[in-house]
Amino acid sequence: MKGYTKGFAVLLGLGLLLPAGGAMAACSQVTQADIDEWTVKGLPNIDVIQKAISFHVTFPSTIEVRPDLPVGETFGSGASESLGSSTALLNCDWRTGGQVRYAFVSPKQETAFPGVVESGLKGIGIRLSYVRSSGTVSTFPFIVNFGPAEPNQPYFPGFRSGLRIVIDFVKTGEMDASSTFSATDIATVMGDGSGGPVIRVSNGSTRINVSPSCSPSTPTRNIDFGTFGANSVSQATGPTRPINFEVTCIGPASPHSMTAKLIGTPDTENNSLLRNTGAQHLGIRIKDRDSDTVLRPNDNASVITKPGNTKLFTYNLDATVLRTGTQTPTAGLINATAVFTMAVN
Repeated sequence: MKGYTKGFAVLLGLGLLLPAGGAMAACSQVTQADIDEWTVKGLPNIDVIQKAISFHVTFPSTIEVRPDLPVGETFGSGASESLGSSTALLNCDWRTGGQVRYAFVSPKQETAFPGVVESGLKGIGIRLSYVRSSGTVSTFPFIVNFGPAEPNQPYFPGFRSGLRIVIDFVKTGEMDASSTFSATDIATVMGDGSGGPVIRVSNGSTRINVSPSCSPSTPTRNIDFGTFGANSVSQATGPTRPINFEVTCIGPASPHSMTAKLIGTPDTENNSLLRNTGAQHLGIRIKDRDSDTVLRPNDNASVITKPGNTKLFTYNLDATVLRTGTQTPTAGLINATAVFTMAVN
């Protein structure tokens, strides 16, 4: 027995007599005769009596996972629609009670994390939960026990409205870069008597991707151009300082490519330069030494794209102070702020 949880049942004082030697064995799937009789008579606190119901758990088409997600953390989930009506599916023997068994269709290997079983995918476990409208949760597989009832009473365990099924994905170890959790019939609920499953649980499919996570070697840089005179600066040349840094990626797969873009305030006279908020008629050009590309601020057509299949990207840039026009620069500071945004492809 994996666990014990509460159920509820309907007991009716209608004096139903069971034929000698014909007693039901434990909790059995309701019969058509049960349905015909009690649909007419009605059952308190139960809206419907029928042989079986189904739940289908759906997921987003794709689930993205951070490569640095700790083992044991949940990274995605799916849920079924809620049961709309309180429903009777089983008829139990009042003399003995019985069991209702919530089980996987095929055996699942347990993991180191409570309630989580192997999904069949590398580093991915699943938690299949039976979630009641009250908020109480039971995790598959488990058993609900119903004890004996008053003599000669119909005994119908009920499944309340609002019930739903949830599947959570849990990281259990190193994962592949991309995996598919396939659609399948995953679980059933049935009594320990006659008849088949009274609840069938199926799930849809989803693609699980572990995307690379990348970070620069130096998140912030301060560039000091030193002291210089107006004669040291033209529209083509000026004081220059290197901006060199690396971007390192983690994850099971390398990026296909990486694109760098410059975000900042462009100069009003020359929009290929960053605006300087100190000395007037000066701006700052950012240029990639490797490709000879000038990074114009906020320009989607002015980017550096480096090929992937590596987890280390090296950037060698130059920052140069230039005149923005023909006017003589005024005295003052060189002061501008910019951000490099890196897009992992």
